[in-house]
Amino acid sequence: MTWRVKALGAGQQRFFHVKVRASHPTTVTATAAVASRTKDPNGRNDSATATTRVTGRS
Repeated sequence: MTWRVKALGAGQQRFFHVKVRASHPTTVTATAAVASRTKDPNGRNDSATATTRVTGRS
């Protein structure tokens, strides 16, 4: 899934909430990354990954 966000100024944030339903125990990995036409002086912080272990169903 990809979301396109309008331009953000320095220090601005956007939050996204994703709800996932698993049919059995598994591991879910989500990755977020950003890109810009403007050069980023610190490109090392342009992506993040989170992993969650799903152990049961609700």
